[in-house]
Amino acid sequence: MRDEHFGISVVEGMAAGAVPLAHNSAGPAMDIVVPWHGQQTGILAVSEEEYAEGIHRLLSMPEDQYVTMQQAARSQSQKFSDAAFDSGVLDAMQTLF
Repeated sequence: MRDEHFGISVVEGMAAGAVPLAHNSAGPAMDIVVPWHGQQTGILAVSEEEYAEGIHRLLSMPEDQYVTMQQAARSQSQKFSDAAFDSGVLDAMQTLF
């Protein structure tokens, strides 16, 4: 989805082990499908041609490279977990007290 403000479906897919092919805008481009410790976490596209190239790249990628990207995507998704959210809220509240 173009200009998705966050992209929870992308995060949920990553957490489930999918390597995302998402629109190169807003949340996915800024916060979600970004490198994790130097590893690519998915593919971003805008045009039909870029989506087709992304699909081809994912389907023809060597298994070890795909697994590395899959693991990075899953790790990146944990940045948006309930535990990470709870910790962030508690940290923010500490500054108030």
